[in-house]
Amino acid sequence: MPKIKPTEDEARAALAANPLPQTPWVTVEADGIAINTGFSEALMRLLRWVPQAKYRPDKRRWHVPFAGANAIRSVLPEITRLADAAQELDETQVAERRAADAAIGDAPHLSEAHQRLAEAARLLYGPEWTAPLARAAKLDPAFVAGWVNGSVPIDANYGVFKDLVALMRQRAAEVEAAADGLEAWFAAKRHETK
Repeated sequence: MPKIKPTEDEARAALAANPLPQTPWVTVEADGIAINTGFSEALMRLLRWVPQAKYRPDKRRWHVPFAGANAIRSVLPEITRLADAAQELDETQVAERRAADAAIGDAPHLSEAHQRLAEAARLLYGPEWTAPLARAAKLDPAFVAGWVNGSVPIDANYGVFKDLVALMRQRAAEVEAAADGLEAWFAAKRHETK
């Protein structure tokens, strides 16, 4: 006799009788199971086997109906491992951003021009922006490093701002083109499977 899939109410009752192990990443809520980890490719691959698991970008978490409780239970150690790794990465990124901000953007002794240049360069090249900017703008790295500590004066008329704007627009166009390509590929693959 084929196994009949339990209703959501039956699955909710079964989960109440046999709760999931405690973890900071997985919580049972009124409408299902929440996996509070944000999006990651690794987690997406893991959860593709969990029926009706969906990522909710507005809440930055995954949602699984109660009927998926047993599947979640079976992969819970891996969910925890992936969530812990993502949390460590997030904390590292936050620490890098704070260090960069402390070194440049939030330093009260730096002019607004210094702060704007540093923020634009950080967005373009990341927290270690001085060397890549020096290469791209064909400037002496020591000169660019002087912007970080404020020893090299800079004002809004300085030519590097125009260069930064052009580089940022070029990077934005590259990212947009890559997103368009990925979207087209994904749409074609979805169309093939229908």
